[in-house]
Amino acid sequence: MALKHLKHTQTNDLILFDRNYTSYIFLASLVKLNRQFTGRCSKSSFKPAQQLFKQHFLDSKKVTLTAKGEVKKKCRRLGLPETITVRFFRVILSTGEVEVLVTSLLNDYKYTTQMLKELYHLRWGIETLFGVLKERLRLDNFTGKTVSEAKVFAVLMRKLLPRKLLNRTFSLLCLWLV
Repeated sequence: MALKHLKHTQTNDLILFDRNYTSYIFLASLVKLNRQFTGRCSKSSFKPAQQLFKQHFLDSKKVTLTAKGEVKKKCRRLGLPETITVRFFRVILSTGEVEVLVTSLLNDYKYTTQMLKELYHLRWGIETLFGVLKERLRLDNFTGKTVSEAKVFAVLMRKLLPRKLLNRTFSLLCLWLV
């Protein structure tokens, strides 16, 4: 479903996504479309992410990921790049919990870990809002997976995000999955 939503993005969009989206195919699709992205990794995702979850001496790591096996075949079938360069970085939440994110923004001087952490954190206001909406409006089946639900989500984001944020170089598109 997320791949279908990408056709509605633009070149200067920064795509923010949760760990349910972090796959090689999704990242390669973003790279092919020349979209910038930052997303959370699960503890079982890419090996560099797994390493950052486990160790405490490195906060950021640029790596070239290579598609293998069935993923490589799928990349060829879809015309996606078989290698992509990304940056993994770890952030420590106020709770002390460690999260690892992946980004296409490779310049760690221009796009600091702290900056990307704050930007990614903007998703949580949206997540909380949807939790409240679902509870109060009894929208048990509102998943954001249909076109009409995605449109409602987009309108809400446009109304709720601060205007100065919308006027920045990158516009935001947050992919949301229950």
